Amino acid sequence: MLSINITAAFICTQFAVRQFKSQSPPGGRIVNNGSLAATTPRPNSAPYTLTKHAITGLTKSTALDGRAFDITCTQIDIGECNTAAAAR
Repeated sequence: MLSINITAAFICTQFAVRQFKSQSPPGGRIVNNGSLAATTPRPNSAPYTLTKHAITGLTKSTALDGRAFDITCTQIDIGECNTAAAAR
């Protein structure tokens, strides 16, 4: 879960920021996939909640660092979906 939800998002963000800085004119938009779990966790969801808190931090930091280069970073917080995994 940490590799997919945190490491992958971090690596993709690094790549996007490099690309957006190098183009002419510089700038771009990054939209991260957050979760309502970052503000309202469910029982027994500590690992997932941890990763979504990390995405919120990554999003805010990237937004601040990207301002000078016209790079915007935002996040959408998806709620629960009725799936077999959620039913457990």
